[in-house]
Formats: sequence, structure tokens, C-alpha cells
Amino acid sequence: MYIKKLEIDNFKSFANKTEIPLLEGFTSITGPNGSGKSNIIDSVMFALGLRTGSALRIENSADYITAFNNRPEAFVKVTFGGLKDCNELTVSRRIKKGSQGYVSTYYLNDKVETLTNIKAVLEEYNITPNSYNVVMQYDINSIINTTSKTRRGMIDEIAGVADFDRRIDQAKGELEKVEQRVEAASLILTEVASQLEQLKEEREVAIKYKKLQDEKQGLEAQIGTVKFFDLKRNLELAHENILKANKDLKEKETASKDIEERIKLINEKYEELNKKLKEQGEDERNKLKDEQSNLSAQIQSKTSAIDYSQTQIQKGLQSVENAKNGINAAIHDIIGIDREQFMQNLQKNRNRKKK
Repeated sequence: MYIKKLEIDNFKSFANKTEIPLLEGFTSITGPNGSGKSNIIDSVMFALGLRTGSALRIENSADYITAFNNRPEAFVKVTFGGLKDCNELTVSRRIKKGSQGYVSTYYLNDKVETLTNIKAVLEEYNITPNSYNVVMQYDINSIINTTSKTRRGMIDEIAGVADFDRRIDQAKGELEKVEQRVEAASLILTEVASQLEQLKEEREVAIKYKKLQDEKQGLEAQIGTVKFFDLKRNLELAHENILKANKDLKEKETASKDIEERIKLINEKYEELNKKLKEQGEDERNKLKDEQSNLSAQIQSKTSAIDYSQTQIQKGLQSVENAKNGINAAIHDIIGIDREQFMQNLQKNRNRKKK
């Protein structure tokens, strides 16, 4: 691989577009001091991004652009030849002044590319910023005056050995980072395993709780059903008792009316006897008195019977009231049953039984 051609436009002392062919073999460029020989090497380093601005003998980015015209940009293109997989490889760089300052754009085979990817491609051909593919003027003096150890390092760089050493050191550093990450991952895995074990226990507890909760709901539903039918049976019995109490009450009311009628008749007869007693003689009066006494005894007996019937009637009314209160309390105890709907169903049952 070698540099086949250079294209320089508006870079440093090259105000106009210039093409410099570098043929195979040994090529030298000569000229007086100040003619721009060093700027040719600087253009190569500029295009490939191998050296910083201070190494290229400039103070700021504006020094890359020639001051001989008013164009605010500079361009350098390096064409490589002698490649096995392709005929040519071109690397270019354009620096341009904009509103935000100077912007550099790199190209690989005339397509915009990042400097990192360009360096990766050049590194395949052992062209790196640390190598000695290009030897600057001050590099010769440094090589002559340097120590043997430093000179050995330069030889390693030229031979490509230093690059392998750097890669080995980089690989060791990455290996150390990976080992640290593996160790951290092992700690995390240990913690995760502990948490998984704890979560497993919590899961078993949750499953048991869910099962017990379902069983509880099922039992509550069964209990509610049993309570409902038990309460329904009690309500039916209470209804039957109410009907019976009402029947007994009517019978006692009828009997009470009969007794009152009989008392009324007895009183009327008693009054008649009193009248007769006044009209008849003493014997008849005594006879009537005896009859009056008998009638008074009967009146007393009937009155006692009426009082007893009234007492039984009050007890029957109290039983009816208690049964009604029991029904209302039972209705309030039923869970999930609408009271109005329940009373309608109860009335239907009563009407059905009467029929």
C-alpha cells in the first residue's frame, strides 16, 4: 500500500487546486525553503487525522485555510494504491468556516464517514497516529538524540510490535473489566437467588391464602343458604301461628258476643222478675228472690267467663304482635334479600294457602 496521489485545494500555501502524483518507487520533492514542501506532509497528516494542530505547525483552525483568497474552506484528498482487495482507497477531509466556527468533514471513498471508522480502516494497513509511516523533520532529531530504550520503542512501532503490545494491554484491561463485571454479576445472581427463594415462599403462602379465601367464601355462601331456608321455615311457621291466632281470636270474639247477648237476655229477664216481684205477694217474692239469686249467680259466672275470654283475647293479640315483630326482625336478618320483594313473596304464599 502506498500513496498514489494527493489533491490539495486552498490548504495552507496551496491557494489553487493542486494534484501531486506519487509514482511507485522512490519519489522526492525538492525546492527552496518556504516553497511548501513541509505543507505537503502536513496535508497528508491533516487528511488522515493522524496529527493534532500543534504538530502541523498551526495555532488555530483558521491557519489550515490559505489567506491568498476569500474562500472559507480547505480540502485535501489522499489516494492510496497497491491494495489487494481493491484498486484504490481515498481518504478526504474538508474544513469549512461556518456561523458556529470551523467544521471538519471526513470522507472515505468520497462518502461522508467518521474519523473513528476511517482510523479503523487505516489501522488494518498499520497506519496509526503512533506509527512512523510519516517521519517529520523534528522526528529525525528525536530519533538521533533519544535513548536506546525509546529508540527500541520506535523500532517496535515501525515493525508493528508495539501495536500488538497495546492490543494485549487493552485486552488485559478489558479482561479485568469483564472479570469485575462477572464478579458483580455473580453477587447479583446470589442476591437474585436469595430473593427468588423468598418469593417462592411468599408465593406458596399467597396460594394457601387464596385457597383458604375461596373455601371461606364457599362456606359463607353455604351458611347464607342454610340461614335463608331456616329463616324461611321459621317465617312460614310464624305465618301459620298468626293465622291460627287470628282464627282463635275470631272464635273468642264470637263467643264473647254470644255471652253478651245471653247476659243481655238474662238482665232483661231479671228486670221482668223484679217487676213481677213487686206485683206478687211475699211468697212469690221469695220465690222470685231465689230465682233472682240464681240468675245473679249465673250473671256472675258469665261475667267471669267474659273476663277470662277478654284475657285470652289480649294474650292472642299479644301473640300476633310478637309474631309480626319476629317476622320484621327475620326479614332484616336475611342478607341480600330485598324487603319489599320478600313481603310480596310472603303475601303470595298466604293467598296460595287460603285458596
